Amino acid sequence: MAGLSEITAGAAALDALVQGVGQGLVAIDRDLVVTEWNRWMEIQTRTSRDQAVGMHLCALYPSVRQRGLERRLVSAIREGTAQLLSPAFHHHLIPIALDPAGSGQDTEMVQYCRLLPVRDAGTTAGLLILIEDYTERVVFERGLRSRHEELAREREHLAQALAELEQSDAELRAAQAGLVASEKLKALVETAGAACHEMAQPLSAMIGNLQLAMAGYPSDDPRLAYLEQALTAARSMAGILDRLRAVRRYQTKRYTAGTDIVDFERSAQ
Repeated sequence: MAGLSEITAGAAALDALVQGVGQGLVAIDRDLVVTEWNRWMEIQTRTSRDQAVGMHLCALYPSVRQRGLERRLVSAIREGTAQLLSPAFHHHLIPIALDPAGSGQDTEMVQYCRLLPVRDAGTTAGLLILIEDYTERVVFERGLRSRHEELAREREHLAQALAELEQSDAELRAAQAGLVASEKLKALVETAGAACHEMAQPLSAMIGNLQLAMAGYPSDDPRLAYLEQALTAARSMAGILDRLRAVRRYQTKRYTAGTDIVDFERSAQ
């Protein structure tokens, strides 16, 4: 009697484990007839154990055959090897409707299924099917992918905005440089114009008086050489004034270390 009690207690503990596990547990024989249907499956499918046990799995859920998953079950039994049904490729084995308010986007539970052959006397007697609810994980991963794509778009927009900002900065710098050059040219033209106006008349009088003075000396008078040098210098100054009048741009040249002066020759070109 003690041995029978131990067996009975062991069977009760195993049944409690099967019924209390936090995932679906379905056992089928070689003919795909349900032999076990735990409490988790009862709650999720709203199909009682009494309703499920003894039924062909494809009779309970025709979509298993329609979606080609019956062949996977038969293959696992025939080959006697464990197989997996991934949520990414198969989505689910047993169609289980979800509360739309709880699932977010999916109307059916996403499942990760393990098909585990049950051996008996060296042959495969059936399959133990473990069904894990992957819906929350899939929704979470989908959200991560969506956020990753959103971040990628934001990075692209930021990169584009940065490029546009750099372009605008370059254009602004160019415009500022053009404005500074324009102001410098304006100041140079105004200064040159004022210098020409103020110096032209005295220089003309100087050249005229030098010419008159030279006319009053005989050609062999040694003082003519000094007057000719002065006249040449005056005419050189007149040439400088002509270049000042022709200033069209602002150009400089190095005068001494650290000091630049206006290059009237290039500015007038």
